[in-house]
Amino acid sequence: MAKKYSADDVIDILIGIGMGGRGGGVNPENPMLGIPSFGEAVEEDRRRQQVNGGGGGFGGGGGGASSARGAAISSMNTSVDNMLRALRGDFDTQRRSTKRKKKVSRYSRCVGKHLKALKKKHPRTKQTALLKRAHAACKKQRKREGW
Repeated sequence: MAKKYSADDVIDILIGIGMGGRGGGVNPENPMLGIPSFGEAVEEDRRRQQVNGGGGGFGGGGGGASSARGAAISSMNTSVDNMLRALRGDFDTQRRSTKRKKKVSRYSRCVGKHLKALKKKHPRTKQTALLKRAHAACKKQRKREGW
């Protein structure tokens, strides 16, 4: 029967996998994970390249398989990071809803209408001066209408 892992165990395992390339290696408590340390992985990769006749190590050109492997590793790291976040609850795993806009207040609508009219009448006047006039006009309108 398969062993049941808690969420913390899964997180530790995933962190171990993620750290494998940065000197983390295998967790001695869980030897079932056959994750090589960074040094072992480098040596194995060099041996494979020598046998296959690949030229130039990691960064050298001509590595079609090497670049494909690098792309696969980077996508694996991204998916591991996403799994860790999901397990920790750092982000919403479901689709996020779009952010709703705030309702524009009655005062803002009033000032906007007066400001638009003033800009049309006085296009060269500074915005601040027009805004003062728009506010005053809106204030008068509020007194007249009683709001």
